[in-house]
Amino acid sequence: MNKTAIALLALLASSASLAATPWQKITQPVPGSAQSIGSFSNGCIVG
Repeated sequence: MNKTAIALLALLASSASLAATPWQKITQPVPGSAQSIGSFSNGCIVG
């Protein structure tokens, strides 16, 4: 039973790291001037 719990915890930990999207892997701003995308209520800034 102890091995099963360890295997389950390892599976949960590895699945969380594999679920990262490509956008989450960006660590610095993209080059270029800043631009707003979307509206003021649901938008973001690029650059």
